[in-house]
Amino acid sequence: MRYCGRSFGLTLMMLGIALATSVARGATTWTGAVDDDWFDASNWTAGVPNTNDDVLVPSGLLRYPVLTGTARCQDLVIQTGGTLTLVGETVEIRDDLAIEDPTAIVGPGRIHFRRGSIFDIAAVFLPVDFAGEIVCDKPLLSPLILAADIRCGDLTISRGLVLLSNVGQAHNVESLTIDRRGIVDCGDASLSVRNDVTLGGTLIDVDPSGGDTRVGGDWTSDGTHVASSQRVVFDGGSTSRIVATGTADFATVRVENGTRVTAMSELEIGENLVVDDGTFRIDDGRAVSVLRNARVRGTLDVQPGSTLSLGNGSALAVEAGGLLELLGDASPTGDLALITSVAPPGRYAFTIQPGGRVRAAYAYVRYTDTNGLHIIDTPFVDAIDRLDHTFFDEGAPGGRLLRIDGNDDPHTLSSLQFFDTNANLAFNVETNGAVEPIVIDPYDDDTNGTGFGGPAGENDNSAGTVNPGFVQWGTTTPVVLRDFRAVTQAAGCDVEWMTDAEWRVAGFQVERHDRNRLAWTSPVVPARGGAAGDRYTCRDPRPVSVSTRYELVLIDRFGHRSTIGRATPSLGSASASAALVAAPTGPPAAPPASTAAPAASRAALRVDSSGVIRVDAMDLARVGVDATGPISRLSVERLGEPWPFTIEGGADGTFDPGDTILFVAPTMPSIIPDTTEVYTVRTDGTGGLALEEIDGTQWSVATPLDTTPARSTRADNALYVASLIDGEGRDHFFDTLLVTTAVAGDFASFPIAIHDAHWGAAATLTVSGEAVTADPLGTPDHHLRVAIDGTIVGDLEHNGIGPFGATFEIPGVLAPGVHDVTIDTIPTGALGLLFVESIELGYLRSTRAV
Repeated sequence: MRYCGRSFGLTLMMLGIALATSVARGATTWTGAVDDDWFDASNWTAGVPNTNDDVLVPSGLLRYPVLTGTARCQDLVIQTGGTLTLVGETVEIRDDLAIEDPTAIVGPGRIHFRRGSIFDIAAVFLPVDFAGEIVCDKPLLSPLILAADIRCGDLTISRGLVLLSNVGQAHNVESLTIDRRGIVDCGDASLSVRNDVTLGGTLIDVDPSGGDTRVGGDWTSDGTHVASSQRVVFDGGSTSRIVATGTADFATVRVENGTRVTAMSELEIGENLVVDDGTFRIDDGRAVSVLRNARVRGTLDVQPGSTLSLGNGSALAVEAGGLLELLGDASPTGDLALITSVAPPGRYAFTIQPGGRVRAAYAYVRYTDTNGLHIIDTPFVDAIDRLDHTFFDEGAPGGRLLRIDGNDDPHTLSSLQFFDTNANLAFNVETNGAVEPIVIDPYDDDTNGTGFGGPAGENDNSAGTVNPGFVQWGTTTPVVLRDFRAVTQAAGCDVEWMTDAEWRVAGFQVERHDRNRLAWTSPVVPARGGAAGDRYTCRDPRPVSVSTRYELVLIDRFGHRSTIGRATPSLGSASASAALVAAPTGPPAAPPASTAAPAASRAALRVDSSGVIRVDAMDLARVGVDATGPISRLSVERLGEPWPFTIEGGADGTFDPGDTILFVAPTMPSIIPDTTEVYTVRTDGTGGLALEEIDGTQWSVATPLDTTPARSTRADNALYVASLIDGEGRDHFFDTLLVTTAVAGDFASFPIAIHDAHWGAAATLTVSGEAVTADPLGTPDHHLRVAIDGTIVGDLEHNGIGPFGATFEIPGVLAPGVHDVTIDTIPTGALGLLFVESIELGYLRSTRAV
């Protein structure tokens, strides 16, 4: 990352040179003495203005200027009654624009702010019919303050900062384009965009009193949308798309006026999703997260492979006139439509209210610690358009996966499947067990069961039962296991199983466990819809031992893994001699050797209170040995002195990855925290691992035994802006934006995780960023307060016109784990924007064996 502080002095120096060598500013006043031609020198007091002239268009004239080409000036002042007509042309303003009459500028045409000081526009009124355009590309140091209402055609911000203030009606523009160096802060304003929003820079709406941002067309973004409380309302009445490759965060999204909105990207909605009138469609394979609630009076359409995820404590309500549509792909390998929720206990995650409807097939409905789908039927509106081939998962113990409050009308439900991973058991819906997978209430038995697929009398309302002919339940799909065995061969082990049913699962897999540790996994056998007597065989190439156990694992379409069978190999004489070895004499050592080719793995080295040092899963590369070469001899040193024994290799003369070796100390090592015991495990003199005992159970590893400087930096690159001073070619990335008003500060929290911190070592905290104030000359100072884990480590002041940074000493002891760094801004009487570029913890680290 290029740090803009490096260019700050150079920029000021160049600015000084430019001022010293620039042409003196002139001034000219419009008279209209001849006609309305801007480019006729006879109409000006000092000739046609150029880029160095200040221009005044006074009141009380008969003729006012009309542009027939591109005009340029420094300041432009149009007094009351004066006008400037842009006939498809452009006026370029280098510094300030002051307009005393809201109808002073008439389109079509363009107002192009090139650069300059703080602009204060009393009003800009460019009728939409004339397709007027405002273009702003000044540096961030000089924000454009639009203090009144805008009505224009296209508003294009190519760089710099634009602050919108709503003193009357909403800002109305034909289209809004923010290029990648541009920033628009809506403040307390409402913004209405008749057509498209194209976001390459940053759109900010963080004021709690802010109004709506209304969009009539598409929302296309590869920039950043920072939302706090304002709503984004799609109300164009036709089709709108949300296509975002940047950070597309919304506070509330609302669909109105029959608009059909398609989310074609991953979205996060921080508050609510409201579909009042129209359709909100989640495109194939996309995910939309709603952190609060979703309310549907129109249509919520979840496509195959896409996901609607509700946050903790959130719920979905389909109100009268609304439709929840979950239609997945019916093909055997097709994607399902998925909705998930974590609603509060006792509530239903998804509710079809009276007058609402659900249409679901090949769908997956998942909820955690709560009830599931509640369908409330009415005599006037049939709530179930379709409900088949739908999977219901998890739920709360004692809760309901599906509840239907019927209206006595028959329903045909088929191929429903229920899971309950909390209990990890299969519940038959007829038994009405501890978790009721389905409740249908009330049920009119006069329908003779035709509504729910069973004969008369089987659907007894009092027992909450349902004919199992259309319902599947439990954690496993209906696979009948006829035979599962492990047959040991000299060269390995064959694992066989046979099935006798059809299934809708992803496939099967075999796992090998040695001493309750997963040691090997077979390839997945894809499901093809098994027939009776089908036989499958997989080959384990490694020798087995008496501790080997195989498990047959079923993998369903949602990634659930269920063990549906276990087997142990039958050891014959040939395989037994290859798999089992005698324990060596002398100090105890553990494992049977393996003939498998060595492979790199992690090493776990530890000591227990009985004085046993364990070396689990030797990492050949870490101890300085070629991963393909054998290790035949291990020795131990304590404090640089050899211990009185070594361990030779196993039956084949070598140690292999995964072997466990025990070294028993002659005396129990001290476990007093301030006593250091140092051990080294060495291999044939080629290398070793040194261990430092800290408290008898934790070990740190280093070569040599020392601590090394480390840094933990948080820089999420979540917000992109231009450089503060003359942003040409000086792009920077920032983490967080803090907004300070004249009377209120702002607050941000940054959790930073550090690992293996050396206990008691000093640490530092470095904060860097950039800032700007709306009045850098009148109120230049900014004030920050920095704290870690609630303890203030220092204050920081800066002038508000460039980069800042400071390093603080952290008092006390910095322990490993997650630390919360907080930054408070203190108001200084003016609006300010603070960009936190990075936060860095500096500390000493020692590497720990894992």
